[in-house]
Order: sequence, then C-alpha cells, then structure tokens
Amino acid sequence: MSEDAPALAIDRLDVRYGARKAVDDVSVTVRGGELVAVVGESGCGKTSTAMAAVGLVRPAAGSIRVNGVDLVATRGRRRRELLRSIQLICQDPYEALDPRFTVEDVVSEPLLVHRVTTSGAERRRLVVAALERAGIPSADSYLGRYPHQLSGGQLQRVAIASAIVLEPEVLIADEPVSMLDVSMRAGVLRLFADLRDAGIAIVMITHDLITAAQYADRVVVMYAGRVVEEGRPDVVLSSPLHPYTQALLAAVPDPERSRDTARPALPGEPPDLAALPPGCRFRPRCAAAIDACATIDPELAPAGQRASRDLHRVACIRVEAARSETASGRAGAAPAEADGTRPRLPVRSTEGPVS
Repeated sequence: MSEDAPALAIDRLDVRYGARKAVDDVSVTVRGGELVAVVGESGCGKTSTAMAAVGLVRPAAGSIRVNGVDLVATRGRRRRELLRSIQLICQDPYEALDPRFTVEDVVSEPLLVHRVTTSGAERRRLVVAALERAGIPSADSYLGRYPHQLSGGQLQRVAIASAIVLEPEVLIADEPVSMLDVSMRAGVLRLFADLRDAGIAIVMITHDLITAAQYADRVVVMYAGRVVEEGRPDVVLSSPLHPYTQALLAAVPDPERSRDTARPALPGEPPDLAALPPGCRFRPRCAAAIDACATIDPELAPAGQRASRDLHRVACIRVEAARSETASGRAGAAPAEADGTRPRLPVRSTEGPVS
C-alpha cells in the first residue's frame, strides 16, 4: 500500500436493484483521521453506498479500495482481512442488536467471526477495552446485560464498541444519532470526533446538516444516486453553489430568519430511479433550470479557478458556465440565491485556503 493512499477510495461506483440505479458513478475518498459527512434526502443513495463499501451489496461497476486494495476484485482470505478493516455502525441500535445476545456476546461476535483469538480471557479483555473506548464506564458490569436493559445511548455505544473491537481503519456510520434524543447525541458525536482524532477514517451518513457542519472535515451532498456538491463544510455549507444544496440549507430551522424571508422552493419529489429524467436529474425541481439542463447531465467539477479549487466541487452547468465566463473575462450567472435564506450553521474550522 502506498503511504499516500486514502484509507477508503470509492471510485465510479454503481449500485443497481433491478432497473433502479441507486448509486450512479459515485466517487468518495476518505483518509485516516478524516470524517466525511454524506448528506441528502432519503432515497438518494447514501445507505446503498455504505452497504457496498462494507461488502454487503455487490456493485454493478466501480471499485472500492481499502488501503489501496480493491474490495470488489478480492476474494478469499484477503477479502476477509479487508472486511475486518472496514466496519459498519447501523442506524437503529434497537434493531441492530440481537435481543437474545448479552453485551459480551454482541461485542465479541466480530472477534469470533474473524478468528482473532481462541482465548476466552483475551476475548473478554478486548471486549471490555472496546466498551470502555466507546464510553461505557465500568464495562465489566455491563457484560451480562441484554439490550432491553440498556438506554438508547448505551445501546448505540455497544454497537460502536462492536464495530471498533477489531480496530478497523475505516468506520461507516449510518445515521448514528438519529434514534437518540438530544441529550445523548452530543456524547456519541464527541466519541466519533475522538475516534477521528485517533486516526480512524469515518464516513458519517446523516440528514442533519448542523451535525455535518460541526463535526465533518468534508461534506458530500447526494441527490438521486449522484454526488452534486462536495467540499469543506465551511465552504459547502456557507457558500453552496448547487440549487439542491441551497434548498437543503434553506430548510434548516433558523430562529434569526424572518418569517417573511423568501426561501428557495423545493417542489415535488425525487425522481424514480428506474426512469430518470433526461439531462440533469434535479432539473424538474430546480427553479434555476435553463433549457440546456434538459440535455446535459453535468459532471462533478471544481468550482474555483485557483489551485485550491479541489476543495469545492459541484455538478451544475450554470456554475460551470459562470466559471468559464469568469475565466474569459465575461460576467457569468450562477444559480441565484436569495439573501438571508441560509441559516448560520456553526461550521467546524478547517485548515487551508478556501476556494
């Protein structure tokens, strides 16, 4: 493996369920010590991307490289080793944990599946260490408990312990706090930040843009199976360029926004993935659409002109046209955005120049 290789590199991924293309040409990279938030409406392909990344869904095309090795093309023992390096945390701990299993059974199961140790005492030591790392104090006292004897926050921490007991290099967290009340969310999110700071690469799937703004190093916005915008949270969530991202942000409650302030409308529903509209798949719902949007399906492209442009990418022909006209000295028109429609999200500070 190259030292420069990302911990996880998803390249031109396609996932299909019959005629429905749930994921279409998606590329995402995550490096060690980086947390990437994937956001978008239900049905946009976030979870299908996650399922493919951990080997639970076989993609129709594309590659999924873990530490530089393609999981899709690997078989046998080497595939098992790769799967040990990338672990999934499911959305609902109430459903993810078998009610017949004790906490010790749940957390030790990955150790048994991957044949980490044959020693019962060593296995218990690893289980206790994982529970403590997941934020459960006096972990020994929890080993004999069953899921129904735990709170929601404790259940989620047990699920996290089950994922980190193998010491993976990549974690995929699918809506990890959506089932928790506000008082428990902060503690679990701080745990993810600690795991990120310890060098683990994390992909966090979420509907919550405020969570993405506060904890992510990069934000990936998906719509109808495609990535439509990507970049640092202080760029994407402060100066969004894609009309879909603008509409998502406008839907975030903001107590300082006037009730009379106009907000970008997002009419209709996401398209049928078995019968996508021609051209840009967001066009039927986009107030900024032009005639060319009906024939051109835009690629994800850098939004800036400087060397730092890779920090912000967007798939919109109006942004692309505006960039080209700016480069040639002509004034271009990017998608319009009403003043005061975006909430002031507390974005996580990141290093480096803004594109």
